[in-house]
Amino acid sequence: MVDTSKYKEMFLSEAKENLQQLNTALLKLEKTPSDKKSIEVIFRSAHSLKGMAATMEYSKMSTLCHAIEDVFDEIKSNKRKLTPEIIELVFKSFDTLELSLKEVSEDREELDFTALITKLKKLLTQSKEKPKEETPENKDLAEKPEAIEKITEIKVKVDTLDLLMNLIEELLVNKMKLDQLFISKDYTEMESTLNALDRLVEDLQFNITSARMVPVEQIFTRFPRMVRDLAKKEGKEVDLTIEGGDIELDRTIIDKLGEPLVHLLRNSVDHGIETPEIREKSGKDKTGKIKLKARREKGYVIIDIEDDGQGISEEKIKEKAIEKRIISKNTALQKEDVIKLLLDSRFSTSEKVTEVSGRGVGLSVVKTMIDSLGGELKIDYVPGKNMIISLRLPLTLAIIKALLTGVGDQTYAIPATNIIESVKVEEKNIKKMMNQEMAIVNEKSIPLIRLEELFKLPKNEEKTEEGVLMVIVSKGSQQFGIGVDTLIADQDIVIKPLDKITRQSKGFAGFTILGDGKAVLILDVNNLI
Repeated sequence: MVDTSKYKEMFLSEAKENLQQLNTALLKLEKTPSDKKSIEVIFRSAHSLKGMAATMEYSKMSTLCHAIEDVFDEIKSNKRKLTPEIIELVFKSFDTLELSLKEVSEDREELDFTALITKLKKLLTQSKEKPKEETPENKDLAEKPEAIEKITEIKVKVDTLDLLMNLIEELLVNKMKLDQLFISKDYTEMESTLNALDRLVEDLQFNITSARMVPVEQIFTRFPRMVRDLAKKEGKEVDLTIEGGDIELDRTIIDKLGEPLVHLLRNSVDHGIETPEIREKSGKDKTGKIKLKARREKGYVIIDIEDDGQGISEEKIKEKAIEKRIISKNTALQKEDVIKLLLDSRFSTSEKVTEVSGRGVGLSVVKTMIDSLGGELKIDYVPGKNMIISLRLPLTLAIIKALLTGVGDQTYAIPATNIIESVKVEEKNIKKMMNQEMAIVNEKSIPLIRLEELFKLPKNEEKTEEGVLMVIVSKGSQQFGIGVDTLIADQDIVIKPLDKITRQSKGFAGFTILGDGKAVLILDVNNLI
């Protein structure tokens, strides 16, 4: 008897790919029932999944795929028309297959699909009249899983692996050369050997970082189905368009990005898009539009979630804030004040906690998640017309360029992506306004944060120079100055996570280990400000 367990990981990977293709094709087919290409994709993917499941001896999955294949064989040969009832049943079949794959991946038995298979077979024996109402047995059918799974594997080109292998071989040669130089105590070639070693490490770092990059499409492809299901629950019509799926981010960021995006898209469907009746009364197309777009901007990726719904009702926001005693009745709100309220953890605009709005929490949850990734969240809106939420994210969390700075006997790293410039400011150009120091730089007033005072470090008695050495950093359109004693060096650093206790201090993004073994804290510019 053949041992199939060693092929299990490969089966699960390929089965998930086929399921994603099935979902995507059926979504297209729902919008355009005459799309023969989508019918072919469904027929072919169901056939492939059936064969793979049978090979792995998952007979129940294989039988369900065979039933799906039979239904689309009739649709393909024009013996049966695609109806909303068929679409719903087939979507439920895909969802149950997905749940069954999860069971199998955790070494449990595959699910029982008897009820689904029975209904699919009934479709083939029914006349072309409208199918009967759903029977109670269908209440047991699985709901669509919405959690975004972590990426457990990345496809790497053979050329990349060959290149990494060549670099490792060169590193070994250089190591042996260094060993020989130490044994012979001939240090004449030491500098050139170390320079070659430095180049090899940089090449290795670059190529490994590149290999870890994953297109955002890997999570974006989950959302059309999710939005479609949420819209149906809410009695709304929603069209989701996706752009920039080929933009790449580090795998660790992709893993943590799924939940914030799920939350934002749910908010767009629940809070943003109106019902078809309300939209038509206000002169809009009855189908709401949501756009999910990724784009590159310098060392960052920007992800925009835009909907053409009702935007934000500033009056409603004010009423809620007064009701929750966040502000007083006499408070005048500007647009930026409304946005601050939306991001307040005490605030939620949901009048009822529905299946879609879920836990009744506000956008503060998303902001906290994005901040933890070293990113930034921005909100813009036009009341009654639209809302845009932009997420600005670093390309990678693994290795970054940073400026090492000294404050007293402490060293801190500032991520280079936040830095604009470093300047020396004379004391006469530093003023105090409402307990906040402001430095005048190029005729602009910039808030100054002295790390020595912020972290309550001992005064540097050896410091004799007048003025303040200031690293100017940006948070969105705002600029701030971080006061330090010395600038040590620009350096590539490996970010390591903080322990639970240190993580509670929001001023730090992690730590790194320098060449001399010293641990250095990395400033989290967004939270520090």
